[in-house]
Amino acid sequence: MAFVGEVNNLVFDRDQEQELNIYVMNITRAVESYVPKKGASRQQIKDWIVMYGSMPNPQDELIDEAIKQGVVTGVFNQPKGTSGSVMMTTVRRDRN
Repeated sequence: MAFVGEVNNLVFDRDQEQELNIYVMNITRAVESYVPKKGASRQQIKDWIVMYGSMPNPQDELIDEAIKQGVVTGVFNQPKGTSGSVMMTTVRRDRN
């Protein structure tokens, strides 16, 4: 098992890293499909992945780890903390 990445003190090998990236992509699509101001709950994300995503039976633990990875890398934002909704991080533009 080769060291590839670390999120919240968990070490991932290459296969687990690829699986997390697939979850991050599916979560991104799910969050973008909901109202942008409110984001999406974990249950809404899981339901979206089951209906439209590439996984018929997503694992809750991997969804949570993918959300954590997305927050650490700046893809997702959780304004109400870890138990709140998941939103996409917005990029602010300077108006010059």
